[in-house]
Amino acid sequence: MRKTKFLVLIVVMFLNTNLIFSQENDTRMPLFGFGIHMEQFKLNDLQDQYYFPVTKFLISFNINDHFKIEPEIGFNFGVNHNDNTNIAIGLGAFYVFNRNKLNIYTGLRSEYDKMNTEENFNTTRETEKIIIGPTLGCEYFFGNHFSVGGELGAKFIHFNTTLDPGGSSDSNSYLSSDAGLLLRFYF
Repeated sequence: MRKTKFLVLIVVMFLNTNLIFSQENDTRMPLFGFGIHMEQFKLNDLQDQYYFPVTKFLISFNINDHFKIEPEIGFNFGVNHNDNTNIAIGLGAFYVFNRNKLNIYTGLRSEYDKMNTEENFNTTRETEKIIIGPTLGCEYFFGNHFSVGGELGAKFIHFNTTLDPGGSSDSNSYLSSDAGLLLRFYF
């Protein structure tokens, strides 16, 4: 709880500092940035006891004022009654509409997600997901370097799960929606 309060305090102080010094009205897109993509809101995955959301780190490449590419990578390690390892690699390509300090973007985001779960009785569950779908998002710049944004997306998800030992396998596809919070720092 203390860590959460401390993190919120740091973010609020950083945003206030940027607001004071952000009197310029420069609408050019910075060329390069780093960010964090938090997707904790996948409703279909909440019913899966083996799924743990992955927070991803992204690199934003603004090719020009109207097009950007964002590769991302994330990982998660969970230890409870099962040991989980989750790694995700993704790529997004977006058309950007600039409106002063607000950027609205739309495009496609894809992801490859691999999760290993060691269950009781020495059973290992390996799940691979391929995710692709349209995304709509926006980001607001506080100053010239820091932005806060959100995304909504519809996703087509195909997964394959294999149990070892035993070799039994399950494969399925479904549609899902998700929402994410993005924090980016540009150079």
